Amino acid sequence: MWGLIGLFVKPLLAVGFSPLQVAALRVTIGALLLGLFLLMQDRSLLAIRLRDVPILAGTGIAGIAFFNWCYFSSISSGPISVATALLYTSPVFVNFFAWLFLHERLTAGKIGNIVLNGLGCLFVTGVLPATEAHVSPFNLATGLGAGVGYALYSLLSKRALLRLEPVTVTLYSFLFAGLFLAPISGLSPPFGFGFDDRAWLYLLGLGLFPTALAFLAYARGLKRMETGRASIMATIEPVVAVIVGAGAFGERLSFWQLAGIALILASACAGKIERREKL
Repeated sequence: MWGLIGLFVKPLLAVGFSPLQVAALRVTIGALLLGLFLLMQDRSLLAIRLRDVPILAGTGIAGIAFFNWCYFSSISSGPISVATALLYTSPVFVNFFAWLFLHERLTAGKIGNIVLNGLGCLFVTGVLPATEAHVSPFNLATGLGAGVGYALYSLLSKRALLRLEPVTVTLYSFLFAGLFLAPISGLSPPFGFGFDDRAWLYLLGLGLFPTALAFLAYARGLKRMETGRASIMATIEPVVAVIVGAGAFGERLSFWQLAGIALILASACAGKIERREKL
């Protein structure tokens, strides 16, 4: 579902939203949708303790808000292929931080998966084997920042999931991210733009599929496996993004992109096979 984000973000940017505003709307709508769902299904999951606030604020601000701002800024300042490739340095940061702070083992299998994953992402996004790609310092900093932000979200969420359910962690992460981003995004009801009803559908789709449902699914995965393993398997996103680009926007898949898809799938499958063997 994360790989579908381009279907919603591109039309919204074309209407006149800035990357920061898209990020603010994304998490705010995601929080509203999850909040309404819990009000109708199980209100007990809305309850948190005061001691949970710091970790949830961390997942929302240091994780989701920082990640979204960096990622959309990287996209707006340079080639999207470079931004995506830099974002998927995140498994490196996740596994390193998990080894450093959570004492998860950095096995040879994980290192091999990271290598496969990294090569696959570089091929899928077109950074390799092309040599003409130029990365500005700002583009490099924000792209790597997106990878770090994604890693921080994964690690902090893992800690929060020890006490809270995935839907609760996801909801409050969005809420804190929205409270942080909204005041600095320049949004004001009705957002200051004159756009048609289809834009509202794009906003709803953005808040639902690549946001509320996607992050909820990832949180459920984090609750059931190691942080590093989950981050590696989540790199199916660029594969989906390339397929969406080919199907929705007529972008052709090169030989190297197909090779990258194969490497990313091999990385995800290898991680699951290794886990089954250990079990």
